[in-house]
Parts: sequence; C-alpha cells; structure tokens
Amino acid sequence: MKPSELIFFKKFTESSREEISDFYISDFSADKNEIILGDSITLNTSVKAPEGSNLTYKYIIQFKNVWSTIRSAKKESTFVWKPTEAGTYTVRVIVSDGINEIRQDITITVTDSTE
Repeated sequence: MKPSELIFFKKFTESSREEISDFYISDFSADKNEIILGDSITLNTSVKAPEGSNLTYKYIIQFKNVWSTIRSAKKESTFVWKPTEAGTYTVRVIVSDGINEIRQDITITVTDSTE
C-alpha cells in the first residue's frame, strides 16, 4: 500500500473500534434508544487518542433520508438533543483530531406520546 493510500484510508474509515493509529471511538451511546416526542436524549462519545489530541465532536442525523447537522464541531463529547418529530433517526458522531476523522452511528426511535 502506498503512503497516500494509507492516508486516504485513515481519513475515511467508518469504523469505531478498528484502530486507526491510536485514534478510535471506544464508545458512542445514548442514555436511551427509544424516547417519547418532547423528551431529550443525551449522546456521549468516548475516544481513545494520543495524549494532548485536540479533538472535536460533530453530531449529525439522518431522518427521512436527509442528513442534517444537529451540533457543529465542538470540544465537548457529550450533547443533549431534543428531536422535533417522531420516527427513526440515525445519529452520527464525527470526531476529528484536526487531521483524521472517525465516525460511528446509532439508531434512535422517537414515538409520539399519543401512539
């Protein structure tokens, strides 16, 4: 593998537990996987990275086949989100160390309280 191919692989691998150097997502979870519309959910991401890494965490969702940013890149690894519609969401965290990005998805189900 050529060095340029390795860099491409490192930048775009979509695996959370597959080690990319010493930088990978060790846990991405929500405090609940199913919630009632109107409730909030806490998303938490844990990352293994070299000491002193300057990590940022961006959260995006896919709902009705459309991707939207729910929080732009910030240094905090925890985020509280309140969905505005019932349905099934794919929630993705994108973690960057300034050079590489890693990502992981979870699924959240939001039900209407009248269902």
